[in-house]
Amino acid sequence: MAAPDALTRSTLGGDDRSGQPDRVQVIPLSVLARIIRGHQDEQRAAAADHDDQQAEQDADQDVPNDSNLLVDLSTDRYDVDPVVRNRRGSLDPADCALAIGVTTDGIQVAIVTERGVVAASYRRPSTAQSPTPPTGEPVAGEPAAERMFAAVCAGADAVLHAVGFDPDRPTGLRGVGVLVAGRIDQHAGSVECGPWHGFPLGERLAEQYDLPVALTTPAPALLASEHWRGAARGRRGVLAIDWDREINGALALGDRLLAGTTGNAGHIGHICVDPYGPKCACGARGCLQAVAGGAAICEWYSSHGGIEAGNDVTRIARAAGRGDAIAQATLRRAGEAIGQAVAAVVTLLDLDVVVIGGPLGALGPPVLEAVGDGYAAHAALGYAAAPRVVPAVLGQESVPLGAAAAVLHPQSYRSG
Repeated sequence: MAAPDALTRSTLGGDDRSGQPDRVQVIPLSVLARIIRGHQDEQRAAAADHDDQQAEQDADQDVPNDSNLLVDLSTDRYDVDPVVRNRRGSLDPADCALAIGVTTDGIQVAIVTERGVVAASYRRPSTAQSPTPPTGEPVAGEPAAERMFAAVCAGADAVLHAVGFDPDRPTGLRGVGVLVAGRIDQHAGSVECGPWHGFPLGERLAEQYDLPVALTTPAPALLASEHWRGAARGRRGVLAIDWDREINGALALGDRLLAGTTGNAGHIGHICVDPYGPKCACGARGCLQAVAGGAAICEWYSSHGGIEAGNDVTRIARAAGRGDAIAQATLRRAGEAIGQAVAAVVTLLDLDVVVIGGPLGALGPPVLEAVGDGYAAHAALGYAAAPRVVPAVLGQESVPLGAAAAVLHPQSYRSG
C-alpha cells in the first residue's frame, strides 16, 4: 500500500474532472478515535496515539475543514462531498437525515439531504472471511450484538462530526433511516440480522441520538432510492426487484410505496413460475426464488454438470462469459423466469417500469437480456408489451438514499 502522503483520490477510486488527482488527508487514528467519542476501546486509542505521534506533528488536532476528507484506515472509508467539505457547518439539519445500512456487504452510514445528496459517508465493508455485517473488535464480556451496534454508532458519529453536527446532540435532524438486510418487526422496532436477534434497534438508536427512527429492508429501500433519484424517477407505477440469493420486491403505485396488509406488497420471489418445478424453502413448489434465486442458480448449474461454482453466482457469470454452455443456460433459465414473473405483475398492475437491482441484477447483459426475453414472451397484451425492464443505476448510493427516503419523504416511502 502506498505511504499515507502518497495517497490520492484516484488511488481510492475517484478522480477530479480536471484529470489531476486530489490529495487526500489521512487523519491519524488517534484523532478519529476522539471524533467517534469513545466507541473505540481506550487502550486501543492510546496505542494509536503512540503509533501516530509523528504523524500528529504535521496534522491539525481536529478534523480539517479544507481537505478532502476521504480516509482509508484499513477497511473503513469516509468521504465528504466537496461542497460540504468547503462549507463545513453550513448544512441545515432540518433538511438532513442520518442514513444507516446494515447488510452482508457491511455497514454504511451517511448524511443525506432532502434533495438526495449524500453529503458525507462512512463504510466498513465485510470481508471474504466474514461475509456478515462487521461487529467491531472483540471486547471481553461484550456480546457481538452490542459490538455491532457500537460499530454502527461509531460510523454515525464520524459522519455527523464531518458535516459539523454534534454527535452528542444532533438536534434538528429529521430523523434516522435504517436499512437492515434481515427481518424487521415494525411494531416493536426490533430486527433479525447477523448477531442481532430480536435486537431493539429502533429503540436503541432513538435513545442514542434522540431522533425518530424509520426501519426498512432492501427491496423497499431499492424502490425508494431508484424512484426518488434513479432509474424510475418520475414514474407512477414501479416494481423494484432485489435479486440476490433470495428474491424480494417492492411496489410503488401513484407515487407511493405500497405496503399491503402486512407490509409485504411486491414480494415477487414467491410467485409461481413453474407449478411442477423445484420445491421452495417456503413450502410451495415452483416459486420464482426456487428457480432464479442465487442459491437455486448455483444448485442448477452444479446438478447439470457445471464445475467450481460453489455458492458464487459471479463465478457462473464469468464462466458464461468464457463460453461455458452450462453456465449460459443456467443464467438464461433464471433470467427468463424473472421476466415471466415480471410480465405477470406488469399485466396485472399496468406498471410504468420494473427496476432490477441487487447483486445478481448487477451482473449485466448475461442475465438482463434473458430477463427481457422472458418478459417479451409473456407480456402479450398491447398495454404491457412495451419493454419496461431496466437495471438499477445507483449502485452503493442506493443504500443511504433508500434508508433516508423513509425519513425525508415519509408520505411517499415510509414502509411501516
